[in-house]
Amino acid sequence: MSEATRQQADAGARMAKEMANTGYDAFRPIVDIVEMPMEAAETLKRAFEAKESKLPGDLPRELHSIGVRPAVAASSFIVTPSHDGQQPWNFGTIARGDRTSKFRLSPQQIGDRVFLVVHYKDIYGGDIGSSREVTLDKERHSRRVHPLETRISKISKERELS
Repeated sequence: MSEATRQQADAGARMAKEMANTGYDAFRPIVDIVEMPMEAAETLKRAFEAKESKLPGDLPRELHSIGVRPAVAASSFIVTPSHDGQQPWNFGTIARGDRTSKFRLSPQQIGDRVFLVVHYKDIYGGDIGSSREVTLDKERHSRRVHPLETRISKISKERELS
């Protein structure tokens, strides 16, 4: 096989993999972490925590499946009155367009940053995570929940695409 033929074959293989990645991304599940309204007393409590440079220990949220396919085995950490602190929680499968009931999501420390995080799988078993970073705005004495980010486990994605 000549060098030019080998280069053309390699380019074709790279293009096929890129097209597979694009196709996968277009049909994967996406779970959004949706903010729920808070009572006035809780809003004041959160403002005081922000003024004291404290991130909240929990935030009222619901999960909303906004992708094309269902999110399988969705899980995160929640806060419940019956437990002291956080506990892992399995939400099961969230069908396309469905929402969970309201719950108290516990922010997770990752390095020196804090995130609201949910882990789930696609229908092929690939690992996916959705997150929203939570930061403090010390000037306004409030917290800021950043835009949704999703990430696919590279190992799982490569396994599914090969």
